[in-house]
Amino acid sequence: MASIVGNSDRRALLNVILKELTSDVKSPAYDYLKNSLVSSRPHLVGALACAAETNKEEVLSSSFPHDDCEFLLNTSNDEFYQLFKFRKQTIKDLIQLMEHRLLEGEDEDGTPVTVTKKVLMTCWLMTSAEEYFMASEVFNISVSSVVHIFLEVCEELTKLTAQFVNWPSDAEQTSIIEAFEMTYGFPGVVGVIGSTAFNISHPVILSDDNHYYNPASDQHSIVIQAVCDQHMVFRDVCAGVPSRRTSAEILRDSPLYLRLVNRSDPLMKPQTFILGSSDYPQLPNLLTPYAPEARGRPLDNTESSFNKQHAAVESIIHKCFDILRVRFSKLKYINIPDNSKATHVVLAACVLHNFALFRGDIMI
Repeated sequence: MASIVGNSDRRALLNVILKELTSDVKSPAYDYLKNSLVSSRPHLVGALACAAETNKEEVLSSSFPHDDCEFLLNTSNDEFYQLFKFRKQTIKDLIQLMEHRLLEGEDEDGTPVTVTKKVLMTCWLMTSAEEYFMASEVFNISVSSVVHIFLEVCEELTKLTAQFVNWPSDAEQTSIIEAFEMTYGFPGVVGVIGSTAFNISHPVILSDDNHYYNPASDQHSIVIQAVCDQHMVFRDVCAGVPSRRTSAEILRDSPLYLRLVNRSDPLMKPQTFILGSSDYPQLPNLLTPYAPEARGRPLDNTESSFNKQHAAVESIIHKCFDILRVRFSKLKYINIPDNSKATHVVLAACVLHNFALFRGDIMI
């Protein structure tokens, strides 16, 4: 069968529709898209699927009975993990948690959408990087409902950040310090700080265009700053910053910086600190590597040895970001043209990352 819509046209059409469906300001275009997508969904999705390089969509659609997706919770653990990149028990626990935060909804045609379906669909979108059109077919929900449910669940997960992303207590700090020293021979380390960028759609708000456009990558993107411990658990996150800003600027404008420099209520005990790259400022409780250019001479053996150990410990935050990207494929490109909502997706991924780790659900 000949391709009806090319891949580039498919992406362009998707972005136009998403801009309308995710915008807070509803327009005649929104009403038209919502109504026409519901009435012609099988034809439109079929045309877009024709441009796919493989029949993955067909395979996935045939794997899910359209009338009830909850049967997935009765599949084998291996099958479930292949679909969701989470253990089945992790998702069951998440559904139980979200049942107290989400309400059962309705699709465009009045069909009930359970909390279980909302959570399963959101987790599938987060980990598969599939488009909303595909989720519409897989879960038998209209495209507009898919988008709004996904954003709803991500926003609710974001509200749980304070519950699942916590700075370690004094007792936890002692355990973390001991673990870092035992593994790396580096004393006094409470955590490691770093940042990474995630590409997003072209912002809807024109004034945001320059702020979120990064000439180096020729992409619009947002940055997350995070601190993790030896188990790669996030201990502090700050997301949504434009990617054009430097690591030092992001830190200084983050709540973490105010806590780091607060002498009346110290964040850490004396002689303990977090490690960061040379992109960060040196603080009494933020330790960066030696910079040879600052001393005007080559590093001596002691300084070089310190930098080597420092780099080994600091690599943990980069591994943590790598795991986040592998598990949550949605982060490779967040096709949401609203910066605040795209930020919710990133924070939701961080919450789910910790939620899984707390249950021993480690991404291999």
